[in-house]
Amino acid sequence: MGCTHSRSPIHADFYTKKIESTNEAPKDAPLFLTSYLDTVVDKINEWPEVSNLQQMYLKVFDEFGDQPMLANREKFDDGTLGDFTWVKYCDVKAICDQIGSALINLNLVPSTEGEKPGESFRFLAIYAKNRAEWLMVDIASILYGITVLPLYDTLGQEAMQHVFEQTCVPTAFCSRENLDKLLKGVSEGQYISLQNIICFDKVSPGKIEQAKALNVRLFNWEEFLELTVEKQEYPELTRDSVFTFNYTSGTTALPKAVVLTHGNVLSAIGGYREIKVKALQNMGPGDIYLSYLPLAHVLERMFCHLLLSKGGAIGFFSGDIRKLKSDITKLKPTLFCAIPRILQRFKDEISKKIGELYGVQKILTDHAVKSKLDSLEDAGSYTHPIYDRLIFSKMREALGGRVKAIFSGGAPLPADLGKFLKVAFACPIIEGYGLTETCGCGFLQRAEDTKTGRCGGPVPCVEITLIDVPEMKYTNQDRDEKGAPTPRGEICIKGPIVFQRYYKQPEKTKEDLDEQGWFHTGDIGQMNPDGSFSIVDRKKNIFKLAQGEYVAPEKIENIYISSDYISEAFVYGDSHESYLVAIIVPEEKALEKVKSQLGVEAGLEELCNNEKVKEFILNEAVKTGKAKGLQGFEQIKKIYLEPKAFAEQGLSTPSMKIKRQEAKEKYKEILKKLYSDR
Repeated sequence: MGCTHSRSPIHADFYTKKIESTNEAPKDAPLFLTSYLDTVVDKINEWPEVSNLQQMYLKVFDEFGDQPMLANREKFDDGTLGDFTWVKYCDVKAICDQIGSALINLNLVPSTEGEKPGESFRFLAIYAKNRAEWLMVDIASILYGITVLPLYDTLGQEAMQHVFEQTCVPTAFCSRENLDKLLKGVSEGQYISLQNIICFDKVSPGKIEQAKALNVRLFNWEEFLELTVEKQEYPELTRDSVFTFNYTSGTTALPKAVVLTHGNVLSAIGGYREIKVKALQNMGPGDIYLSYLPLAHVLERMFCHLLLSKGGAIGFFSGDIRKLKSDITKLKPTLFCAIPRILQRFKDEISKKIGELYGVQKILTDHAVKSKLDSLEDAGSYTHPIYDRLIFSKMREALGGRVKAIFSGGAPLPADLGKFLKVAFACPIIEGYGLTETCGCGFLQRAEDTKTGRCGGPVPCVEITLIDVPEMKYTNQDRDEKGAPTPRGEICIKGPIVFQRYYKQPEKTKEDLDEQGWFHTGDIGQMNPDGSFSIVDRKKNIFKLAQGEYVAPEKIENIYISSDYISEAFVYGDSHESYLVAIIVPEEKALEKVKSQLGVEAGLEELCNNEKVKEFILNEAVKTGKAKGLQGFEQIKKIYLEPKAFAEQGLSTPSMKIKRQEAKEKYKEILKKLYSDR
């Protein structure tokens, strides 16, 4: 029996309008717009009178007051977890009013002079994992014109100190696990501006005394909410009022403070509300989202504010990624966001269970998976009237059984992974592309487009252009193997979502933001014949080998990690050498399956030091690279196997991108040895 949907025709202008000549695009490059709107969205069209996020949230609170809004999961002293406890929109507003009024009445967010004449900020830091209180503080700051600085562990100690020195932020909200880190930073003279801490969790009188000895006022969250303070009036804000400094988690040692305004974020929310994706257009009361990706990262934070603008509800994970499955089972979300590495875990778990089946059940399941994969390829369908009920309903339970759309971002989604999970979960997996500097906006795939390896077309709040990169052989005149035009080049984005500047770094701003307002992303994009875009390479991290060949390590890493045996990879090249080397984190579960055939029975650390295992992993990497079209000079020649994940060592960003400078420093002796051992 066939599947229930047939492929919708994805024609040449399904995604994108291409304007051949324009004075707006740099270097006479073509300009690309979304295919179904004539103008760029710069607000929420249903609410034309709303010009900033403060006005948006006052309208949201008024419209959805009795609806559930935010929930934490109960945690008991014995380590067990209970239910999600919901707080309504109207009650969240009351809490936000108390937060904002207390901050101002107690002078915890005094006005700080900015870098421009007449510019001032009220700075506030948040340093905690995702929880309802995080967003309450964020929304309170929106209402009261306070600029939030999200902090997170993978920034690193040097970068954290840089944030405090650059902004002189006086007050931070934090969780218990981060309280000692902040106090330690104050005691060591790194966070000298920090004078006040509000801890989301209960703290002992002894801890309060410890903070007092450091001249830091320490408040318990519950006590802070019960302080008797006069209700403050909301300040008048504009589109240009600064919402946040979102510190990039990029690959250099010190992060850049991306200045995002209320207008930037409002435009992003308005753009996503307009895009023709059913799961977004129909989003509203009744939708439940599980928040576990870092709120300090633009992807998660923007999605949460988008969902709340439509009256949805957000439950926050218990704080332990190892208990994510339990959180999902309890919450049963209707929408889910993930980075590819998280989605890979779901595939591994499902594949493991399929592998444990036997007899008729195994035969039927294998047939159902193959049938649906074939149907996805041939007809663009990811559902089946019988198989979904008999077989795939059990797989859908991995996400709680109610998810109607999965959004993937942060890194390219491997084609095989995307296809498998679409049929397993019987729902669309929608890829997107955006950056901190563009409020997470850029491209978004539509559900009708069931192909993988692309990120859709322009979100309605952006203009896109592709700039030729001749040294990498990418131009707007490129064609595919069939001769169809496939313009390629550096993706540049313009629109009301583009950041204002990097705070106190004018030279960096000038590098990335040109005089016409185009943000140069450093990513290489390709416009496909159907108007969709794919990310094919990276410009900013290219380097030359000794023989003069340009190498883009991120492209190579993304290919290698598609191997079943490679979890993470850091590809490195020395301009004085003619070949590449790599630090590879192997996939432990996959290694377990082959170690006996390699004649090695050992734990992961010993396996990583074994020459047979190294040779096996290197061969697998090269084999994968060859299958994916890597040229000879792009293939690694030597490897070092690292048993610890990069994130555990502070070497990756929240979106799982390698911090190249820090990784280079961490492994400098190993890299030197890889080149010296001839």
